[in-house]
Amino acid sequence: MRIGLSYHGGDHDYDLYPQALHRRAGILGITIETAWLAGSGRETRLDLLAEVDAVVFTGGADVEPHRYGFADPHGLCKSKPERDAVEWEMLEGLRGRPLPMLAICRGAQILNVFHGGTLVADLADKNAVHRRDADQPRHHGVLVSEGSLLRRLAGTAAGTVNSSHHQAIERLADGFRVSAVSTDGVIEAFEPAGAGGPFLLAVQWHPEAMAPGEPLADRVLDALLRAP
Repeated sequence: MRIGLSYHGGDHDYDLYPQALHRRAGILGITIETAWLAGSGRETRLDLLAEVDAVVFTGGADVEPHRYGFADPHGLCKSKPERDAVEWEMLEGLRGRPLPMLAICRGAQILNVFHGGTLVADLADKNAVHRRDADQPRHHGVLVSEGSLLRRLAGTAAGTVNSSHHQAIERLADGFRVSAVSTDGVIEAFEPAGAGGPFLLAVQWHPEAMAPGEPLADRVLDALLRAP
């Protein structure tokens, strides 16, 4: 199994994505290969989309506000246009060849915007719960939606996740349903509303950086690895 990772932002946090996938694959007895499709100081390899079996859209900088119709008069968003452009092209390519997909943090946000949804540009007072504290993520509770794919995978109605974001889903794009919300009401995960199509799950937390044994981390990664 070959997994494409959308974008390496240049710091060591990004190395956790392939490490976590290889750790879980080893436990499951699955042989995988990971490949970066683009990144800071890396060659862009959109051609690999034709060769990989699944894709992970990674976390990182804010999505450009103009892509969801926000003027940003106060400079709330810190975006990276070249990253938006290349990941947008990846999502365009995946329209023609849908693959199992896990979208993480910023990955969930750009997926929502790509399909016509919008974002909260800044969580304001809720940043005290959700935004990274210096170099450390925060942690908070989430409630997992009854009847959701995530609920079936994780086997739990509630849990604790890490948190490192100041933006969030505002209006969820058509064709998706909410899978989890934080205890203060922020959308924390979503999935396709209907049946059919390859595995797709978007989470606002970072399963690759959570402790082994956490069902909202390990079982999310396992679902991608086991996706047909």
